[in-house]
Amino acid sequence: MSGEGRMVRGGTLATIVVLPLAALLALVFRGTPGALAAAIAIALVLANFAVAGLALVWVARRAPVMFPAVAMPSYAVRMIGVFLAMKFLRGTDAIDHPTFAVTFGAGIVALLAYECWLYTKTPWLALTFSPKKETP
Repeated sequence: MSGEGRMVRGGTLATIVVLPLAALLALVFRGTPGALAAAIAIALVLANFAVAGLALVWVARRAPVMFPAVAMPSYAVRMIGVFLAMKFLRGTDAIDHPTFAVTFGAGIVALLAYECWLYTKTPWLALTFSPKKETP
């Protein structure tokens, strides 16, 4: 499995654990709108992450040389999707907006920390960036 595939799988498994806990905490402190906001924020973070990983896995299998050419445009498209979702959510009173903002931000930070941790555990990364030995 590729690095992106492992990240998506791990992120999905982590979401299965984190989402109910975050929703429960938000329910206790902010009521039903808080629980709904926390669940939507975490789902939005995971969806963005999963689409990114799956798009890059797909491109890497088809034409690895196109990996960089797809990474940035896919980021722009995903950010448009995230901003449109946030615009829609901003207009609704069904969720607690401060809870959504805090949960979304914490989810992004946790995801970035997870990516960094996973890359430190990836053996081929060390091989790729190891110093080159000069031949005599």
